[in-house]
Amino acid sequence: MTLALRLVEFAMRILPKDRAKWGEAMKNEVQHLRPGSGALDFAMGCLWAAIQERTSSVQTLIFFGRLGVGIVTALYGAVFMAQFFYGVSIFLGKPDPFYTMLIAHHHLAAATEHLKDRPYILVFSLGMGMFNILAALFLIKWQPRMLTSSCIGIATMGAGLGFYCLNRGVSVWSPLSWAWPFLPLTLLSGAAYLLRRLGLRNSTPQNLRKG
Repeated sequence: MTLALRLVEFAMRILPKDRAKWGEAMKNEVQHLRPGSGALDFAMGCLWAAIQERTSSVQTLIFFGRLGVGIVTALYGAVFMAQFFYGVSIFLGKPDPFYTMLIAHHHLAAATEHLKDRPYILVFSLGMGMFNILAALFLIKWQPRMLTSSCIGIATMGAGLGFYCLNRGVSVWSPLSWAWPFLPLTLLSGAAYLLRRLGLRNSTPQNLRKG
């Protein structure tokens, strides 16, 4: 196999799926060119055209959009997982600086409440960490049903936090105390929806758009 043909086949892999016929035409053309008769120059031109087409493709924009949102969501989930493992280490005997500080300042009631909160904080951190990391994975791989399930899981954890805070006496008019998990979830869902609409719009034939 000549170098020119290898380059064209590599260009075919780079091209977006909706430009597959371009790749076939490139391959047919380079196969009819004799080695040394401009085949290599033609193959280099095909490779450059494929790179330009890939970087300007709407599908590429959608992919990197999902990748960016997914990375941010995964990092957000990783923060909760770090909090979960930190909580586990405290349960296993590591000193709790916050509890120690409350005791040192004679806030015995607050220290007692903090001990009561520990198990829920542990469950909440694990749930938020797992569901956000899963949501990031399913967004990047674009598995809408699994992404929806993960978002429902995040919403469930947020609702659980709300009920827990209300049960502890936090005012319903203090949304920052219990509703904050829904803000990142709203941003995640909104970004996923907009990227999906962009993909559907790009895949709709031009004549149907006009109709």
